[in-house]
Amino acid sequence: MPMKGGYKINGIPIQGQEMTTGTVFFVDDATGSSGNSGLDPLHPMATIDQAINKCTANKGDIIYVMPAHEETIENATDLVPDVAGISIIGLGYGSDMPEITYSATGSIIAVSGASTTFKNLRFIAGISAVATAIDVNADHFTMEGCMTDFGASTYDFVIHVDISAVDYATIKNNRFIAQNATAGANEAIQLVDCHHVRIEGNYISGDYARAAILGETTAGNSLLILHNYIHNDDAAAASNGIDLNAAFTGMIVENTIFSLYNTNCATLIDPGACGMSQNWTVNAEDQYAINTAVGAAST
Repeated sequence: MPMKGGYKINGIPIQGQEMTTGTVFFVDDATGSSGNSGLDPLHPMATIDQAINKCTANKGDIIYVMPAHEETIENATDLVPDVAGISIIGLGYGSDMPEITYSATGSIIAVSGASTTFKNLRFIAGISAVATAIDVNADHFTMEGCMTDFGASTYDFVIHVDISAVDYATIKNNRFIAQNATAGANEAIQLVDCHHVRIEGNYISGDYARAAILGETTAGNSLLILHNYIHNDDAAAASNGIDLNAAFTGMIVENTIFSLYNTNCATLIDPGACGMSQNWTVNAEDQYAINTAVGAAST
């Protein structure tokens, strides 16, 4: 069994990796090949999808994406997480963080395998108006420690993560980056007809025309939005920090929001039917935030 602390994964010593009773696969565009086994870092697959196709559902299989790995997706079929219970984990940090670049407006990662986990991966808009980066279509999805970003000026994801008609998603400790003061993005996280979703510890920054976190159309229950830091510099009246359909229920707790939408700070969060506690908002530069629970300026 692969274990933490210098044990072997498939016979190769690997430091500090996840425990699993499933099979471990490796991906590296520099040395990988579809003809490799993928079972060790010396014989990796070339793409993430090649490794997914070797996984077995609900066995705890893990795909490790090697440092500095790069791949480009051009459509909806280049990278398809359609096997339940797998984890796709990037190795390396900073400039070595594995990168997935979207080269067409219809490029998308559509997650259809339940209990899929993404960790430490960077998703980059490589063209203007990529419709959706990650489309979550299965329960118990987790995205942790990842980043969405833009590759050049005017490049963008219209929706970074779309969670629709699924339950128990967790979006935790990610960075969602859109270009500042440049139109293109609508929302970082979109919620439609999803229940028991947890959005925690994320940093969201850029020009979001609708809201950084948007819940619309069909509402969901038992939502938790906790400890997020949001900077939305779209000054249009339609933009917001958190904006939920009137029927969404749950809790919105200890979030900090800076939006240039010049209105009452308390309106930078539309909670739907959620309860709120200790959220802070500010709508002008060089100003202190106010606690929306009490409506008093901080000092």
